[in-house]
Amino acid sequence: MYANLYPTSVDKLIFENATFDLGLSARSLLQGATLEYSKLGNQRMAKACLELAFSPSSKPISELWFEFLKFINELGAERNNLYVHGIERDFFEQLVEQSPLSLDEWSKAGIHQRKLFEEGKVFHSLLESLPSQPTLLLKGRFDYVMSEDQIHAYITGNPNTNLITFDKSAHFPHAEEPQKFGLEVIRYVHDEM
Repeated sequence: MYANLYPTSVDKLIFENATFDLGLSARSLLQGATLEYSKLGNQRMAKACLELAFSPSSKPISELWFEFLKFINELGAERNNLYVHGIERDFFEQLVEQSPLSLDEWSKAGIHQRKLFEEGKVFHSLLESLPSQPTLLLKGRFDYVMSEDQIHAYITGNPNTNLITFDKSAHFPHAEEPQKFGLEVIRYVHDEM
């Protein structure tokens, strides 16, 4: 949105496993949750996730998202498998534990997220108004958030887009493959326009 509002202020864009359409991300994550529930032997929940993932597109995105959250939260620790591949599955917990920030400071992220959802703009797709600046999409091979349909829509809407895939990563290539991530970002930033 910023790049569209102030196009002369933005030369290039870099997105790491971004969500451009929350509904498409939720549907993709639900497919991942289906696999996780299947691994746990819970076919009832696997089937419910799959049904929700392929529910009619007329379903409001806000309703889809909050139903998705219930399924994800019931996965417990297995939920991390949807976001982490190449590093320890309790990556989030270790990050919080080792951080100099207090638990109170960490909780502020939840307040920020709650306010975004209350405002409601997060439920509007950004794929309808893509920026024209050169863009680098960084995609973890095992990431469900930036789904293939979102990548296709972005590249179709902005042909000045490069896609880099991280074969040993899920949602956090910067943590899962930091050397490759750093090299790709530096290379892209320094390339001539």
